[in-house]
Amino acid sequence: MAGFLSPDWYRVADLRPRRRLGVRVVRQVHRGTPWFVMQDPVSGKGHRLSQQGHHFFALADGTRTVQELWQIACRAFPERPPTQSEVVTLIAQLHQADLFVADRMPDLSDLVRRAGKHRRQLLVAALKNPLALRLPLLDPGPFLDATGAVGRALFSRAGFALWALLVAVALGLVATRWQELGGNMPDRLFSVSSILPLVLAYIPVKLLHELGHGYALRRWGGEVREVGVMFLVFFPVPYVDASQAMMLPSKWQRITVSAAGILIETGLAALATLVWVLAEPGALRAIAFNVMLIGGVSTVLFNGNPLLRFDGYFVLSDLLESPNLAQRANKYFWHLCERRILGVEEAVPPQMVRSERGWLLGYAVAAFAYRVLLLVLISLFIASRFFGLGILLAVWSLVMAFGVPAFKGLSFLIRNPRLMGQRPRALLRAVLALGVLAGMVALVPLPSVTTVAGYLRDPASAQLRAGTDGVVSEVLAPNGARVRMGDPVLVLKVPALERQILLATATLRDLEMRRAARPLEDGTARAALERQIAFARDRLDELEARRDDRVLRAPEAGIVVLPEARDLAGRFLSKGQEVGILRTGRAPVVQAAVPQRRAGLVAERTRAVQLRFRDAAGEDAHVARIVPESTTRLPSAALTSAGGSHGLLADPRDPEGRASLEPAVLLELAPDDPLPADALVGERVLVRFTHPPEPLAQQLWRSARQSFLSVLEF
Repeated sequence: MAGFLSPDWYRVADLRPRRRLGVRVVRQVHRGTPWFVMQDPVSGKGHRLSQQGHHFFALADGTRTVQELWQIACRAFPERPPTQSEVVTLIAQLHQADLFVADRMPDLSDLVRRAGKHRRQLLVAALKNPLALRLPLLDPGPFLDATGAVGRALFSRAGFALWALLVAVALGLVATRWQELGGNMPDRLFSVSSILPLVLAYIPVKLLHELGHGYALRRWGGEVREVGVMFLVFFPVPYVDASQAMMLPSKWQRITVSAAGILIETGLAALATLVWVLAEPGALRAIAFNVMLIGGVSTVLFNGNPLLRFDGYFVLSDLLESPNLAQRANKYFWHLCERRILGVEEAVPPQMVRSERGWLLGYAVAAFAYRVLLLVLISLFIASRFFGLGILLAVWSLVMAFGVPAFKGLSFLIRNPRLMGQRPRALLRAVLALGVLAGMVALVPLPSVTTVAGYLRDPASAQLRAGTDGVVSEVLAPNGARVRMGDPVLVLKVPALERQILLATATLRDLEMRRAARPLEDGTARAALERQIAFARDRLDELEARRDDRVLRAPEAGIVVLPEARDLAGRFLSKGQEVGILRTGRAPVVQAAVPQRRAGLVAERTRAVQLRFRDAAGEDAHVARIVPESTTRLPSAALTSAGGSHGLLADPRDPEGRASLEPAVLLELAPDDPLPADALVGERVLVRFTHPPEPLAQQLWRSARQSFLSVLEF
């Protein structure tokens, strides 16, 4: 009974509220349940009411008291009569939305403090998310009305068919020219000359994106009252307030308005693809590429992400017929906390159908975790450039993400009237729940693994590598030849080296002749000459050793494998470059690259190692050798993200895909059992290092510390 009645009822029971004249009402159906959207045409404020709330609103003509209206609603909905708390909250919300006028101003100070004023809500929203600030500029209504034909043409069946055709053609062109796109991408993205084309493409693309929302809303009679600039991570981004899309009766119209920006950007990306294919290299082609990148990649990854309150979120809300998805998900999460943890049996859940419960809870958790992760990553990025500002933003984001909810929860426990009579028990249950959660995070061991990429290669002693820089002049051991240890395989020609040897020989001979001509009694000059002769002799010995390196010899007996033997003659080889292998009969090894930040953990705290070849079951292995130096230049692209999952993030400036953006330590792993019969040299392998179980808090602390150290370069 306590949940049905409200201690604030005396404040509103005798009021005679009257609905504001001219309020626009639109009926919508979500999952078979009717909802009513109310909007004040003057202020533009709106509110979504359930059938019970609309019934209460419709009967509020100024002649009935709130007590009478509540009693009528209870008789109209006997299966689920509205509670007094729900009626009090409804009155406050309608009053704040300028949809209700009362015969006298009620004492709603407590309700107003909970609901907040519109201006204060905007300020709080800005403080909660300082990385996304809005600056309203002007009313775009006259411009959209003057160019309304554009919106009617774009958002028609013919316009959608043209868009689908353009996107299909562009996807086909991208598939056929993918090698050219991928090969030139690093230069376009990271060169200094790419910055100007990127800026020139970004501003108009985002402006057309926002105009798309406005045109789509005007297409079905909605109003657009505000256009401005949003500073997203301090970068200006145009925005259009299309919130009145909630008044459209058809969910497909609302989905189209929400997705209009994505449709416009992908259409622009498709047109840019055609320009990129047809244009000659130059500024136009560079701008077209950036339009493709912005409209075809960033808009899908960010605007289309439903975990952020951008276009994808509103599309998902309407597709699921779940209005106010994020708000309802959060309310359901806190309702579960209130009911399951605090034991408040009278807690009323938000209105929903049974099938919504699972994904509402999942969405609340996933969206919260993603927002926290995104804020931390952005703060780390800013801290790497501006240390103080980045740390301040990181602390502020964590306070808003965890501190504010904790403060609200504590205030609820101490002051909320719903806990009257059971507050000590609720406090005890909350403390026990937090203690259990903290204990699980800090004490319960969880599996700890490191998974990296590797590839199958012959042992290091069987590799054939050039001993010096030079051009291949002769191949002495063709592909498949059997050789003994020390037999020559190929010869390099180094013309500059021969000239250096002749010069060094002549220099040494000249110095020796000068020494023979010096009188023995001139000790000081003779000592200096001896030092010059010793230096010249060392230089000649060094050059002679390099001349011996021109001949690549077999490190041991075996069969020579030179896959490109026919094309080797005349090819330039750099020192250390692998040109082939020598099959010695020994089993190949797996080489893996472990990020430097995980190298200590892998080297010192590894219990087991498993290798996975394609779809085969895991093969046990052990670490045979660890290269003591870290490097960003890896022996194969199979160890980076260019080769697939779990690889180190590849440096896009390296066309071969062998350079990583973070330093790594190389390991050689030897399988405990014979390799699978179909395992091939060069094949990619996933390597899994199993460590002793650790509590989640310890794992998170180590990851956070390593992330800060790597980003801030401490």
